[in-house]
Amino acid sequence: MKRRDLAAERPFERGFFAVEAVLACLVVMILAFVAMPRAVALYREAVLEYETQCLLSDIRYMRELSRSTEPRPKALDWDHNGEKGRRAGLYFQRDGYVLIAGSHVFREHRYAAGIKMSGPLLSDGRTTKPLTFGDDGSLRNPCTMYLFVANQQSCGRRFILSAGGRCRVERGAP
Repeated sequence: MKRRDLAAERPFERGFFAVEAVLACLVVMILAFVAMPRAVALYREAVLEYETQCLLSDIRYMRELSRSTEPRPKALDWDHNGEKGRRAGLYFQRDGYVLIAGSHVFREHRYAAGIKMSGPLLSDGRTTKPLTFGDDGSLRNPCTMYLFVANQQSCGRRFILSAGGRCRVERGAP
């Protein structure tokens, strides 16, 4: 008699498991669609902060190099396209920057995918305007540069470079 009761319940149970699996997949998909934009935003913010810290570190390195009481590195005295004793400079490009002293490249850095820069010192292919410091650490060309995530210029970092050689970073639009 028990066999008949179990057999009577089986057709209903077969379809119930499939419905449970579909509902579980639907819940997981909804959670993924809600969480994905936030995860992407957190990733972009972390990458932008990393690039900000790298650039800030290199700007401060250049300033300290110019203020150093140590003898100037030999790379600074090299002849570069007829410019004897050319100072160290940070050359900005839209997708990275290069730290050059004389004709020696100390560091070349490319931003992570999707990170861009804008500002008055940005090289446009024909002209190069380096960021340079004097021997006393003062900035020769004060300006404001802007580092941002492509397609989202409203949330980025402004690098405010003052004549006294200080570099301040602020969040926000350009």
